[in-house]
Amino acid sequence: MDDTNKPDKLARTMAALSLLVAIATAIISYVQQSSALEEQKRQFQVLQKEDLAIRLNPHVEGRTTLTGQRFGSEGTLVRSFWGLTLSNTGNQKLSLTQYRISTGDSPGAYSYSGIDGGLLAADSTIQKLPIILEPGETRVLLLDIGFLVSDKVYSALSSLKESDLLSAQSLGIELARKGLDFYGNEVELHKFPEGGEIISVDSNNQKSPTIWLQITTGRGNTFTTSAATYQRGK
Repeated sequence: MDDTNKPDKLARTMAALSLLVAIATAIISYVQQSSALEEQKRQFQVLQKEDLAIRLNPHVEGRTTLTGQRFGSEGTLVRSFWGLTLSNTGNQKLSLTQYRISTGDSPGAYSYSGIDGGLLAADSTIQKLPIILEPGETRVLLLDIGFLVSDKVYSALSSLKESDLLSAQSLGIELARKGLDFYGNEVELHKFPEGGEIISVDSNNQKSPTIWLQITTGRGNTFTTSAATYQRGK
């Protein structure tokens, strides 16, 4: 073998190795830059993302209103208040521009005129839209919901004194004395000599409608929650 070719082969080998190292370095640099850009993009999206926590509370004190508006076999409309807590858990100011109330097995499955009676602020004044929430801000409101109750329940409600309709607790006790609750479930009222009373509803017969609330922001994002008085029933 001609020794004069050895330096050329060595030079070509070193050049090839240098090229491979350069290519590998370029690839590593590209991957690192891409990862950095993706992380910056992720952080930007986190900062720009809207987050809203919604909580519905069926167990609040408030007036019950008998409307007398009948919906045939579906029942008669009765208005009652639920608590609503809105919390801005993101980094962006939120503008809540619209909302929708429905019932059934899924959002928007079932609705009717009068289901939405409006929003009240904590001081019982009308809460208008839009609702502006700064990052970290929480707002507590009242949601006026219209329920369709059976003829039996409506008749029982109609027989109560006006003062009993001012308090959800008083209304519940008075209905229990008639053997039923707001949703027509059979109820037992246990009285004690000391004057205390306990209301119980059979766990296998706890039926109540699921209420869905969808809230949309000015940017078009929609947040959804649901609640029911008896979580095991519909």
